[in-house]
This record gives sequence, C-alpha cells and structure tokens, in this order.
Amino acid sequence: EILLTNRLIRTLYGREWIEGTEETPGLEGAPLLVGTDFEENYDLGLPKADQISRVYFSSLLYQDLEPEAADSDFWLYNPLTDTRMYLPFEGSDYQDHGRVVKNGKPARKVMVPRYYRILMGWASYPVARIRKESYVRLLEEMTPEQRDLMTQTYHPVESEMFYDLDAALDPESRLYQDLAVLQTQSPLFHRAEILRRPRRMIRRPLPAKLWNRLLEHMIGTAEFDLKVTWTQDTDDRNNIARLNPDMMTLLGVGENDKIIIRYGCNSLSLRVLNCETLDSGQIGLPAPARLKLGMNSVNDVVTVGRNMNHILSKYSQVQAMTILGTLLAVSEVLPDVWTSLAVSALAAPVLVYFVLREEREKVR
Repeated sequence: EILLTNRLIRTLYGREWIEGTEETPGLEGAPLLVGTDFEENYDLGLPKADQISRVYFSSLLYQDLEPEAADSDFWLYNPLTDTRMYLPFEGSDYQDHGRVVKNGKPARKVMVPRYYRILMGWASYPVARIRKESYVRLLEEMTPEQRDLMTQTYHPVESEMFYDLDAALDPESRLYQDLAVLQTQSPLFHRAEILRRPRRMIRRPLPAKLWNRLLEHMIGTAEFDLKVTWTQDTDDRNNIARLNPDMMTLLGVGENDKIIIRYGCNSLSLRVLNCETLDSGQIGLPAPARLKLGMNSVNDVVTVGRNMNHILSKYSQVQAMTILGTLLAVSEVLPDVWTSLAVSALAAPVLVYFVLREEREKVR
C-alpha cells in the first residue's frame, strides 16, 4: 500500500506541488515517480593520494552493502545537480578497516577523490546548475536571508528543469562571494545519496571477451569518466558527440573517429568531433544518445573509451597490403602452397601488431 498525502494527491492531479510565492515559485504538475530505487544519505570522505582512480566505500559501508551486491547496482547521486554515476561494486572496498571515522567511531562514508567531486558537483561553489525540485526544497529549508540570496542569483532555464546561476554575476562581487560562502558551509549542499537499482545481468559471449582482450593488446585502450552536457543543435540530428581536444588526445582519437560511451549496463558507439568550449572533464552528447543510454537528463557521468574495432578497420588497407606482401614473399621461399599459407597465417598477427604500434603509443 502507498499512503498519499494531500500534497502528493495534488501532484498526481497536475495541481501545485508546493504553494508558490513571488519569491518561491511552485512546481506545476511535478511528476511523482514510483519505482524500485532505494536511496540513503551518506557523508563524503577524501581518499588517500594512492587511491584516487575511482570512488570507494569505507569498509563499514562496504560490509553493509555487500549482501545487496548480488541483486543490486549502486549509483552515486547528487540530488542538487541531478548527477548520477555508476559505481561498480567489485573492488570498491576502501580497506580502511575502521580507520575512516566520524566523531571517533567507524563511519559509513563514500570516499570521493577530487576529480569525481568536480564531476558530481561537490568541488566548486556556487553550484552552476541546480535541479528545479531540489532548488525549491532548498528554499524551504533556508532562512529568509539565505532564501533571498538564492532568488537573486539563480534563474530558471527556459524549457528545462533547472535553475542556473546568473551568468552576468561578477565573481568579484560581494553577492557572489556571500553565495559561495553559504554553499560551502551549508550541509544542504553536501548531500550524497546511493541509489540501488535491480541488477541487470548482461552476459557477454566468451569469443567477444577474448576479442576485446586481443584488441587491448594489439591497439591499446584508454577510458575516462566524463560529465555529460548539452551538445550543439546540429549534433542531435547527426548523432555526433563532442569532446575537448585535450581529452581527445588522451583517449587517442581524432576527429570523426568513434568512441564507446558506457552508462551503467548500457553502451553505444558515436562519432566524435572536437569542441574547444567544453572542459576536459565534459562530453557533449546528443539527445538520441542520452535516450538510448537511459539518462533522465544531462549532468550524469559516463565512461568514455576509444572504439578499438573502428581503429582496427582504419588500418585495414595497410594490414591487407602487409599480409599480401608476406604471403608473396613466403611463397617465393617455400614453393608448397599449404606451407606458405600456414607460415603467412602465423606471421600475419605479428606484422599487424607492428603496424598498430603508433596507435598503442597514443594511450601509453
């Protein structure tokens, strides 16, 4: 059974969710989502310098989550910015064995390195973009002075469920500085949640796994976690992703190459072009791609890597010429046809490995 309050009933019928005022606008017809997600709030911790490659769970939290890991996927969530990031459970134990504490006792904390704090929206204040529902809840929990400061500096984004920081606000102004201090010191802006979702079991066939392992050795791979943002209008029609040129260099891809984008269990391949206005930690994804990946909106974190099959196909002409040349050379030395074919087949992978040396160097 679900007990609906009067407020939720008004929501279901498309009426005001929160009574609005001139300073605090209400939400007209805000949707009510009934699903299987389960969430809890946790404190953030800062891991040691030798453990900054991913997000970890403190040992106490890891032990609490372990019984659910067989049936659930875990997602780190910042409700203010509406940012989600998939957290693989395997290898996520921080192994502090109780040394992560709060008030002198072992604590349940999510250990988030600085890079991931930037992606999730917990590193720099004031926050540039706030989800509309979270913005309204913030105003409800603030003092009148704090509420006035927020309403002066944030404005709704047309046709989107966000409030953006006023772009004309001078970072050197007193108003901007007061807002930064408020958000840095207020616990309302440091909430971390863990979403649980029923696990989707995707079994990859063994030949596909072996093929990917072979490509990793032959071509090399590189992956980075990046924050999704809007892309250019024409990219939605052409299904093109955008990356900062520096990030493209780190990934080892050029313009019109293909990249693999993973979001939880979902993945797809897109062509990529550069965009110098993006930060190195961002990726612009077209709307059709976000829909296929199962994203509710922008601001989520995805894992991006080079498409190794695409790179292999780029060198197909060189590979064909190399293998053909080898076959002709061997046939001159070994007149027996079958012996020549066998020797050429054994030599071909070695020769292709040397042909792809330049691609491996890009990601080393």
